[in-house]
Amino acid sequence: MIHPRTDAVVERALAHFDATVAQLTEFLTIPAISCKAAHRPDVVRMAEKVKATLTDLGFEAAIHELDGALPLVAAHWLEAGPDKPTVLIYGHFDLQPVDEPEWIGDPHRAVERNGRLYARGSADDMGGWVGHIAALRAWFAETGSLPCNVRLLIEGEEEIGSPNLERYIDAFPEAFAADVMVLTDCENPSVQTPGLTVSLRGLMEVELVVEALGGDVHSGLFGNMLPDVSTALCKIIGRLVDADGRPHASLLADVPLEWSAEAGELVDPELLRTGGALLEGLELLPERGRPAAEWLWRQPAITVVATTLPRPEDKKNA
Repeated sequence: MIHPRTDAVVERALAHFDATVAQLTEFLTIPAISCKAAHRPDVVRMAEKVKATLTDLGFEAAIHELDGALPLVAAHWLEAGPDKPTVLIYGHFDLQPVDEPEWIGDPHRAVERNGRLYARGSADDMGGWVGHIAALRAWFAETGSLPCNVRLLIEGEEEIGSPNLERYIDAFPEAFAADVMVLTDCENPSVQTPGLTVSLRGLMEVELVVEALGGDVHSGLFGNMLPDVSTALCKIIGRLVDADGRPHASLLADVPLEWSAEAGELVDPELLRTGGALLEGLELLPERGRPAAEWLWRQPAITVVATTLPRPEDKKNA
């Protein structure tokens, strides 16, 4: 059932759009880069800023900290009553480091170009949870209340893999108590097409180590008789994928044909080319009877995210 005041709340949010962008722009000036120890004060400053914002909004907010962990902000408004559901809104305020030469101007100073706001963190993930704050503010302004109980959890370690989130759950279970969670850190099919993500493929991380020799040897003396760990590693990885570089058919999921047919037009191939910065002269992988949406959202993918192989400048046993 749609709340009878929803349209009025939307109008209220739109009327305050410029103020919301101004608030987002202010947040974006803080370089809360979680992977760099030198930016820990910025992460703490960002947490304090988020807490103050949620407190001003009418939430009971707190900064939680654990030894060896960066802070997270937890807030709640539970005045809708115990008979109403509780929604947990999750987001993160920490940022990835910046490769300065890739940016036009200061990455921590938001600029608008062609109707879009550019700055580190504007999309991932501040734009997401700032949008939720704007919606909550509009509900309060229009109705003086919220239609359900709401918790917010905005953390400072997502960009380093949330290594302490489980510890936080154990230490502060009440901050996570909810009937449903809304995650702000997902994708839309395109800039013009909003999406409601209801499931993700999940993640399995594997570290593979190949060892064969007790020391360095010369290829000229031992090549073809002793195994080479680099080519062995490539061969192992290659056995997992088909000629296209996708997981072998035995690893694919069974996806209902009706789902694939319905989702087939949701992904624009041209947006994949531009969004993925595909080099000129290269083509997207062939669909092989499965739409791009199925490959992206329902089938497993194998990605090599890092390797440690001898560098050319370090070679000494050729």
